[in-house]
Amino acid sequence: MLDTFIKFGAPEEIGYLARPHLGTDVLCGIVKNIRNYILEKGGEIHYGSKMTDVLLSSDKISGVIINGRKEYRSSVVILALGHSARDTFEMLHKKGVTLEQKPISVGVRIEHPRKLLIFYGTAKNIRIIPA
Repeated sequence: MLDTFIKFGAPEEIGYLARPHLGTDVLCGIVKNIRNYILEKGGEIHYGSKMTDVLLSSDKISGVIINGRKEYRSSVVILALGHSARDTFEMLHKKGVTLEQKPISVGVRIEHPRKLLIFYGTAKNIRIIPA
């Protein structure tokens, strides 16, 4: 993950510092660079969109439907579902897609002690969570 951040504009020292810090200002630029890379490679980004159905043909994936109306055809679909995807799992189950529990969960969680965090914004906008 840190190598990807560096590739898209993060300072190289985050790759070896004990407590690397990017900050929101730098991270926004990195996300913009990643978005531009995807678009340059022919990818598409659809904000405010949701996969509402899968298209099946002879028990194989043939695409997805977005927002209940737009079809995207593909023989390969990667579902990178978050923890709040119950509706998607229910839809897949109803369509007869075989679901099985994965043996491992892959993800990244970064935690820092509160004393290391810097809060942005005006005093009115900052919500400090009690320790």
